[in-house]
Amino acid sequence: MVLQRWQTVMLLFALALMVVFILTPMAYLGATPVYVWQNTGFFILNIVIGVLLLIDIFLFKNLKLQMTVALIAIILLAVSVGLGCVVYTGPDLSFTFFGVPFTVAALVMTWFARRFMAKDRRLLAAADRLR
Repeated sequence: MVLQRWQTVMLLFALALMVVFILTPMAYLGATPVYVWQNTGFFILNIVIGVLLLIDIFLFKNLKLQMTVALIAIILLAVSVGLGCVVYTGPDLSFTFFGVPFTVAALVMTWFARRFMAKDRRLLAAADRLR
């Protein structure tokens, strides 16, 4: 039996997307870039998501806890996407590619990672039944 650790790759991609999201402009107000860190609450939320994704990568020895942390990250990513759509909408703002689409991509990557974790859990349960 070989466990494929694709969830680690997915979580790493989601973490990279969140880092790029935090470091690049989310929108432009005229010619002035608007960054995530200019809204403190939104910035802290996205930093917490990034830290959870980083921690989740190293929880591979406890699959149940890894799945729980991934679920919490998915919920917080959904909140971040919603807040990003609400906070950064307006007639004067023009979105960039690095805004909400990056958080949506990180959400999808984390969701796929959780599905791979569930697949590994089923594989381990099947192996335990055979013993």
